[in-house]
Amino acid sequence: MTTPPPKPKRPTNYFVRKPELAERRAKALTLRNAGSTYERIAQQLGISVAAARADVVRAINESCRIPAEQLLDRQRAIINDMIRTNYPLAIDKTAPRCFEAQQKILECLAHEAKLTGLYAPARVNVGIGEEEFGRQAAELLKVTGPGPLLELVRAAPTVDAEVVEPVEEGEPWSNL
Repeated sequence: MTTPPPKPKRPTNYFVRKPELAERRAKALTLRNAGSTYERIAQQLGISVAAARADVVRAINESCRIPAEQLLDRQRAIINDMIRTNYPLAIDKTAPRCFEAQQKILECLAHEAKLTGLYAPARVNVGIGEEEFGRQAAELLKVTGPGPLLELVRAAPTVDAEVVEPVEEGEPWSNL
């Protein structure tokens, strides 16, 4: 009696698969993002509803594993393609959809600016260093005298606290 050959193992690398499957998953995710139901996706791609659902889930999981640099490059490529597609219409003032193409280009440029952080607020250090603070405080004290400083010290709240000895390790720290 012969034993059957062992079943081939599934690939350990999640990205190793047939290009047709990758394309199908991408189409399934695109259709789902456009609002299609799993039934409609299955019908359009010629697969079962369960396979459509699995393709969408796997496509989402795979897109979450893509490094940020690759996602940024992909977004910029899409933006550039959209600008390149709309540019001929945008510069043709006689084209009926000239204004729409110009708007689309402006939207793409705004999205690229957000993507690259051009709209991010800039952090500005407006403080002064310790030496500069000390110098200015000394100059201020020369002008005002010690009176205002003594008032600040007198007005400072008093703290009612009790100094206690540190607890030795193993001793209970509470008297409850």
